[in-house]
Amino acid sequence: MLKIAEANPWSRRLEDNSIEINNMPAEEVLPSLPSKAYDKVLHDPPRFALAGELYSQNFYAELYRVLRAGGMLFHYTGAPKSRRGLDIQAGIIKRLKSAGFEILRVIKGYAILARKVS
Repeated sequence: MLKIAEANPWSRRLEDNSIEINNMPAEEVLPSLPSKAYDKVLHDPPRFALAGELYSQNFYAELYRVLRAGGMLFHYTGAPKSRRGLDIQAGIIKRLKSAGFEILRVIKGYAILARKVS
């Protein structure tokens, strides 16, 4: 992922020393991050079949924990299995709400925007 970012002109700011890059699996680094420390989280996981832990209730609870009150989560979802009539976003929305998130916007087959309420 970092090699791809190097080639992307929009990712040049990643070279800024004020940006900390943790090149580890998210489910491993997230529990070590401080609570209420981040304003925004961009979550762009692989497909559910490849990384189900990144769609779990525990993972969403950790995302909620690290966000400040009013913090925003942009969760890219894509539309896997939509041709078979499965709605992966419905399950994600249910788990995000259970973690405490307020769902602000759902872009069908693309993403969910949520906010930490308190």
